Amino acid sequence: MTRIHNESVWTTVVTIQIEDDISDLQWQSLVNESVRFLHDVDKVFSPFRPDSYLNLVSRQEEVPVIEMSKPEHLKHYIPFVDEDFTTEAAKAFEIVESLCAAAQWKTNGAFNAWRNEIYDPIGLVKGWAADYVIEILKSYGIQRAFVNAGGDIALITNGEPWRIAIENPEDSETAIGFLDLSGGALCTSGNYQKGNHIVTRTNQNDFSSATVSGPSAALADAYATAVIADGLAFFEWIDGLGSDWGVIAISEDNSAIYTHNWHFDQNQFSKTSL
Repeated sequence: MTRIHNESVWTTVVTIQIEDDISDLQWQSLVNESVRFLHDVDKVFSPFRPDSYLNLVSRQEEVPVIEMSKPEHLKHYIPFVDEDFTTEAAKAFEIVESLCAAAQWKTNGAFNAWRNEIYDPIGLVKGWAADYVIEILKSYGIQRAFVNAGGDIALITNGEPWRIAIENPEDSETAIGFLDLSGGALCTSGNYQKGNHIVTRTNQNDFSSATVSGPSAALADAYATAVIADGLAFFEWIDGLGSDWGVIAISEDNSAIYTHNWHFDQNQFSKTSL
């Protein structure tokens, strides 16, 4: 039975879809838990909220935190906010910061959450949140699910892969191709929807969009941003990520498709390594 919830948050929409046969009560419980988490992520990581944990730390203000145990009505999530920020918010902040540092190192600096000496993890945190929602769903015993956090996708499969379209940057109503993903994550970055919000390391944009697949939506989100930032130079570091990671990048004029660990033939992407 297909159930879908769309939640408006972070100036985008997060879609939670499950295919399991569960009760209405279970469905509402997991939605409520996921939604609370998503909005708490905004309170912790938003660069646009003056009172976010991120901005308080950036202004070097003291951020008091309180201890909190997991409420009985929640399966997995220990809230980041309960009137004040909790110790779980501080832990999440440290985890995301460490992931940003790892992504910067892995991409030879193409991903940089500290650009212009201002820390902004937005290029990784949406994917990290998608991963976390998947963990919430697993705590409810869900075996087949799809979470799309504004283009950052994390999956649970029960053996049957999810078919995912790679959007055509020139026409959002069409796809340049499809792929079947049996788990993990798939994240897309590009300047074609939101303007030039990703700073490139050259004076040109080699790609209009970049899609990265791999075991973690958090890192796939960061690596997709890095591919846009580095352009064709991403081939210098992508092999170092290992065979679990794949790239599908569309040239700036949409005339060419560049791939790593994916093969494109007749509108279908297939994995070229395992």
